[in-house]
Amino acid sequence: METDVDDIARRFDRYPNFAVDMAACVPYFMLQPRDKVRAFLLKYQDRVLYGTDLVVLPRSKTTDAVAEFRKTYARDWKFFSTDQNAEYMGHTYRGLALPPSVLRGLFHHNAVRWFPGLEDARNLVETRDSRRSGDRLRQMCLQGESQMKKRYQIDKQRAVQKFRQFAAEENQPIQLVIPLKEVLDLIQRGLMNVAMAAFTKLAESVMGHEVTALVGEKNRANAARMNNRWGSEPGYCLVGGQKIPLQRPRVRDTRKREVPLGSYELLQRASLMEESVWQKMMHGITTRRYNAVVKELEQAYGIQKSTISEHFIEASRERLDKLLARPLREYAFCAMMIDGTNFDDQQLITVLGITVHGQKLVLGLRQGATENTTVVKQLLDELRERGVDFEVPRLYVLDGGKALSAAVRRTAGKAGFIQRCQVHKVRNVVDHLTEEHQAHVRQKLLSAYGTREYIDARRALLRLLRELMALNPSAARSLEEGLEDTLTVHRLRVPPRLRTSLASTNPIESAFSIVETVCRNVKRWQGGDQHLRWVASGLLWAESRWNRVHGYREIPILVKELELAVIKGLPLRHATVA
Repeated sequence: METDVDDIARRFDRYPNFAVDMAACVPYFMLQPRDKVRAFLLKYQDRVLYGTDLVVLPRSKTTDAVAEFRKTYARDWKFFSTDQNAEYMGHTYRGLALPPSVLRGLFHHNAVRWFPGLEDARNLVETRDSRRSGDRLRQMCLQGESQMKKRYQIDKQRAVQKFRQFAAEENQPIQLVIPLKEVLDLIQRGLMNVAMAAFTKLAESVMGHEVTALVGEKNRANAARMNNRWGSEPGYCLVGGQKIPLQRPRVRDTRKREVPLGSYELLQRASLMEESVWQKMMHGITTRRYNAVVKELEQAYGIQKSTISEHFIEASRERLDKLLARPLREYAFCAMMIDGTNFDDQQLITVLGITVHGQKLVLGLRQGATENTTVVKQLLDELRERGVDFEVPRLYVLDGGKALSAAVRRTAGKAGFIQRCQVHKVRNVVDHLTEEHQAHVRQKLLSAYGTREYIDARRALLRLLRELMALNPSAARSLEEGLEDTLTVHRLRVPPRLRTSLASTNPIESAFSIVETVCRNVKRWQGGDQHLRWVASGLLWAESRWNRVHGYREIPILVKELELAVIKGLPLRHATVA
């Protein structure tokens, strides 16, 4: 970064609360064009510090080291303070001849401002116990930096509140004046450029109103003035998820401390940026192609790969937190589907709820190595804490795993009616057969599950079971295991249209397919919450596109049958792995 001051300038524009020191980097400044370096230091004079990484090695002589320090300091001071020519590393350079005010900032004032407490700690390095003094000095610097950041954030929030109050009280109209010729020129380059110019002028006008409120009218003497105008510097605002450059006015108080502008902080709020990035990445745009695909404004910047990645991380983490904390007390669920899916080497357990109105909601997500009972039980306990009443009779659609069934049994007890996924059962049975018998057996299974009455479906499955005992005993045992649990929707007399939605885990499998599509661009899975963030984003993206379940008008019949089953004590059977 030190080899190009333009790179540092871009970082300054991108991160307002950012400064650099020139430790061992002054020679790089000497090798760059003088006018560019001088303009850079004049523009960002309060954000550059003169520092050094020179040390006294254990085997070095202190006198020699001090002599080297003085030589380096004298060379650097000559470079910054004079315009004399000199040679360094075979290169002839000319000094920058910076003004005294800039020199004082580089060599002293900026360090004191960016590290509060540094001035008070100067004498500590001269005490006898140098080790203890050094530890205390580092501690004071760290505490000062933390306090400075916290105070800066508080000042920005207060500035936003004051500006909102000012806008509500004054409610002044803002007029924009754009010459017609300029508008025509912008139209020829595209209407988006007209919108950008209008928004930029509007933003600068709003900031100008706030500056006038803080300082007073321009060119008018005021002895009681507490703040002063302090020129301007490049800044940016957010338009359509892109950063647009503008000139930001600066204000300082009588003690020359920066006064944050609430209007500028509002213009820099990144919520729209993060929302835009999340939406586009859900549509399949990668961070590498984002800039080329999305950039619509000529002067837009800040949409490079690293920036987009940071915004997506924040957006996906925010959605993950909202998903895991979504209150569920206001929803009445008639059914839940629980299933797990593998991403990389992780097992993600997901719960999907179906309300009495037919709406599908993602209720929870938990990460684990396998579908074990502990993970599923903890996930259901979290749902209880968020408002789900597991004493309400409810249908639980599972894929047949023992851990899922055991967790539901422990949590819901007699109010939990387990429906084994019929699609998984058909697949498990057919996989035991040779290719010549698969179509025949599959058709008989689908025909049995398609019958309306429980007794007819059970009789058809038992006939097929006897047939499979002679054909393939392994397939017969797979069908016999958990057979009754695949007919729960038949025992509850669920109407045929609604039964197609509740007899299998297809709705949650469909959500997983969307998650796989969303996550296909992830090439390297890393630690932390990356798995949870991406899967949660994919599930919420799928949820936003869901319709109500087929047969949702028949859900009152299911609710009534569930209540009657609890009253009559309908026997519940344990589901096991097929």
